[in-house]
Amino acid sequence: MPDLTINIEYLPEIRKAVDVRLTGWGDAKTVPAFQECMNALWDSGYRYFVLDLENLRAFSETFDGYAVNLADRLDPVGGAIVLLRAQPKVAVVLDMLGLWAFFRRAESRAEAIEIVRRMADG
Repeated sequence: MPDLTINIEYLPEIRKAVDVRLTGWGDAKTVPAFQECMNALWDSGYRYFVLDLENLRAFSETFDGYAVNLADRLDPVGGAIVLLRAQPKVAVVLDMLGLWAFFRRAESRAEAIEIVRRMADG
């Protein structure tokens, strides 16, 4: 059965920032766990999310729908989601659906953290 592992690394040097590493499948079966995790982070005051997609094998409509919804909640409060290292299959979905407009994009962890740092300081 496809599953999703979510590893969280807090970024104490950047206020309200967290690094979320996703491994496995981002689909209708795993989106509840993703929602629960992200909502808990939101409720705890986190507003800057680095989502590392390097090991995410799928990014379904349900999964990306929630991510876009979260990005919409973050925008008015100055927060953002930075997508890092999207696998080709995931990037194609984001391209085809025009979803990159909802997220920041980074090619390396250092670049993602710098984007978040600039936003948090701004």
